[in-house]
Amino acid sequence: MVLGAALLGLVFLMAPKIWAQYGPPSQPSIWAVPGAVISTGSAVTIFCRTLPGVTSVRLTNDKEWFDHNLQGDQEVCEFSLKNMIHSNAGVYHCEYYDGSTWSQNNDKLELVVTGAYSEKPFLTVDSGPQGFSEINATLHCHIHVSFNIFILCRDGNASFPQNCSRQDHNTFLISHVSLEHLRTYRCFGSNKQNSYLWSLPSDPLEFSIPGPPPQPSIWAVPGAVISTGSAVTIFCRTTPGVTYVRLTHYVPGGKWFDCTPEGAQEVFEFSLQNMTQGSAGMYYCEYFKGGESPQISDKLELVVTGVYKEKPSLTVDSGPQGSSEINATLHCHIHGSLNIFILCRDGNASFPQNCSQQDHNTFLISPVSLEHLRTYRCFGSKKHNSYLWSLPSDPLEFSIPGPSLHIVVWVSVAAVCFLLFLLLLFICLCCHCAKCRASNGKTRSHVKYKSSSTAMDIEEKHKYGDLEGIQPEDCRKVDTQVSAAENSQEVTYAQLCQENFRNNMNPLPSNTPQGTSTHTCVYATLTLSQEKSQS
Repeated sequence: MVLGAALLGLVFLMAPKIWAQYGPPSQPSIWAVPGAVISTGSAVTIFCRTLPGVTSVRLTNDKEWFDHNLQGDQEVCEFSLKNMIHSNAGVYHCEYYDGSTWSQNNDKLELVVTGAYSEKPFLTVDSGPQGFSEINATLHCHIHVSFNIFILCRDGNASFPQNCSRQDHNTFLISHVSLEHLRTYRCFGSNKQNSYLWSLPSDPLEFSIPGPPPQPSIWAVPGAVISTGSAVTIFCRTTPGVTYVRLTHYVPGGKWFDCTPEGAQEVFEFSLQNMTQGSAGMYYCEYFKGGESPQISDKLELVVTGVYKEKPSLTVDSGPQGSSEINATLHCHIHGSLNIFILCRDGNASFPQNCSQQDHNTFLISPVSLEHLRTYRCFGSKKHNSYLWSLPSDPLEFSIPGPSLHIVVWVSVAAVCFLLFLLLLFICLCCHCAKCRASNGKTRSHVKYKSSSTAMDIEEKHKYGDLEGIQPEDCRKVDTQVSAAENSQEVTYAQLCQENFRNNMNPLPSNTPQGTSTHTCVYATLTLSQEKSQS
């Protein structure tokens, strides 16, 4: 326990050094409550954190300012803005007066006012292609005005939306939909000339994950995106009673491959070697059952990459810092007449996986999490034949900006390991103490028994040792002078006779096991007479 307490104390001693090395989360010098996005007519309170030696604080924007004199050791001062209007939107700063000069803090607050435009957008969701191992979804913000900025917010409400991200197109990709994305979404429109004035909010969209897709009736291995010159195998799952199966390639003039089942065969495979641009397109399975009309399966969209020799480049831009969640935007750059952009994560250059496509070259990732730490590639294509793609970009190993998340992860892992170590140490100490107590108990019992036996032997020896030389046949006097107390002149004499010895002898029961000794131990009672010396 002492060692455990010492280790725990060491942790507390190390904690300040860890904070000193990496620094605690910086406290904002300016912030707004209930938030930085406020609806028209609502109220907001802006807070400024003061500095040492400051006597006055001023809240400023490019149109007006508000002063506040500090009282005592006041660390935070607040400025209340009632009935927000268009002119209240913009960038705010805190300025400090130390008695001689005014200084401005570098932090800023971008205050947005919604409802500045009366147009109301509406928000819809499109699920990504089924059959992939991960589900993608795209949110569309529709608005019938010449807005050139689109904002998507999740959480909050219509008056105070939260966790907002903006871009210059109206589609927001949600890659790898998970439980984290089950939120309430709203979208707004704005203009680049004044991005702090937003439209009315759309109606809320309660986002839900689509149900599990049914078992596919057609699929491709290693995947539906194949590089030029590679091979692919297409599988068709049949229904009971099928007499033969046909894989049809939906192209002008038609192209198909037939296969006859053997026994109760349920799955059929069709191998395509050396893929070319003529192999790309839509495939489906047809099932024939006697004279009945054929049944058609789901469709498979087979893509061939490397048809266009332009090679795009993929870059990443981190979102604005200081927000509660980090956003990132991937840009697919390509020179040419390609007007469709595809982003794939996982897989490799020949067989990319988990791909999504759109008509603009920016892909928003919001919010960034550990799930997004993947390898990304992008491609270009054309709208008139979206099954033919360009060469892939070089891979982009995506990482979360800043060291803070990695530090938190490592510190958390270290803390858990240390707590487990303390628990194991405590258990070992308890076991050790229990063994020591048990061992000490046995030792005391053994020592006590041996000590008692030794004492009895010594006592008996002192009692009866003087009788060893006495013979029963003799009758004689034994004069023994017994030492008395200091200054005593008394002398004691003992007379031992054979008759009296035998008459007054009491046998002592023997504790010696039978057969071990033939000697008899006896007690002799001596009658002592005392005579006082004459003075």
